[in-house]
Amino acid sequence: MTTHPYRFALIGSIKLADLFVITLAFVLAVVTELSPQPWVEVLQLRVQVRNILFLVGFLAYCHLVMRTLGLYRSHRLTSSSREITNLAWVAMAATVPLYAASVALDLQHATPAFAGTFACYTFLGLVFERLGFRVLARAVRRHGHNLRNVVVVGRDQGGLDLAARLMRRTDLGYAVEAVVDA
Repeated sequence: MTTHPYRFALIGSIKLADLFVITLAFVLAVVTELSPQPWVEVLQLRVQVRNILFLVGFLAYCHLVMRTLGLYRSHRLTSSSREITNLAWVAMAATVPLYAASVALDLQHATPAFAGTFACYTFLGLVFERLGFRVLARAVRRHGHNLRNVVVVGRDQGGLDLAARLMRRTDLGYAVEAVVDA
């Protein structure tokens, strides 16, 4: 089965949005940690090649964690709470090695407060991003886009009830093509 180009683009945009949220959480955590300093001093921080390579490697690690947890698979029928639980695991899996590596590399902002702030910003950012994508996807499906064709096997009462429920719930994105005998 080939992936439709629109689905490929959608998954790509979700991946980029996830990495943007994690990068933003990192920057906000650094700014929060350095908050007693004036904004001008925060903006004048030297950007070193070592730090950029560290951030790129860290984002690659976060991407791997999210792929491993299945966050780029379809979640049409998954409850929001299950996805939020997975996002909490991502935040924790990202924070612990980030803090350990920051301490090992002797980065000035590597404090326990930074780790907690980063974990909170990452978790909240990813939750709001994913919930926004869910709302958008349901709205798009209600208008007849991003649908999956379904053939229900079984003409008994259970099969007919399933077909009726799928036809009522247009926001799930399933178009019942037929109900056939088993």
